[in-house]
Amino acid sequence: MTFTIYQALNTVNGKIYVGATGQELAKRKGQHRSKRHHPNTAFHRAIARHGWSSFQWSVLGVCEDKDTANKLEVGFIASLGSMTTGGGGYNQTGGGGGVVGYVFTREDRQKISTALIGKIKSPETCVKLSIANRGKKLSEATKEKLRGQKRSAETCAKIGRASKGRVKSLETRANISAGLKSVWRAGERQGPKITSDDVCDIRLLKDSGLSFSAVAKYYDCTPSAIFYALRRAGV
Repeated sequence: MTFTIYQALNTVNGKIYVGATGQELAKRKGQHRSKRHHPNTAFHRAIARHGWSSFQWSVLGVCEDKDTANKLEVGFIASLGSMTTGGGGYNQTGGGGGVVGYVFTREDRQKISTALIGKIKSPETCVKLSIANRGKKLSEATKEKLRGQKRSAETCAKIGRASKGRVKSLETRANISAGLKSVWRAGERQGPKITSDDVCDIRLLKDSGLSFSAVAKYYDCTPSAIFYALRRAGV
């Protein structure tokens, strides 16, 4: 299979877009052209604004495998300075088939937020998120931000209203009881020690949608132990 690394030059302002494709270049150009009607990237918005005829297309390189194409795309984006962050082009990522370095606009964030409203993560998704986040270390600045976050009175009231009238199952009660026994006994903590660094990581896992039970499995303790570790840290 042949891969083509190409360039689209805006003759109005000199800005560049670099791309890579395993299709015929003419077909890929047609896809770009059709997206100008519903632009959702900097490049397609530029086509809609300046017109299709304002862009000159050229081939930068050709290769026979995707890995090489990705590397060439990354190299050309860097050497030509075509990232949106530098102001020299329309590439919103560093290339290579991924989203590393992508700069989300305010509109992007709003669309993502709207799309996620009301969606509940499946247990499988939560496990995948947990595995992906396992081993990640938060920066000291992020840890300080997390330590300083407190629930507002309004948030606490909402949580209270949502929890009002709920009856804990026998299994939940048993977990809480076991957690209390494992966390404190004769004034000393029993079971694995949860450090301040762990608390920050646990907060990140909880914010990603994992339940107390799912988080507890990775720290070899009960869900209640996780709950009270966060509570003692003021989270």
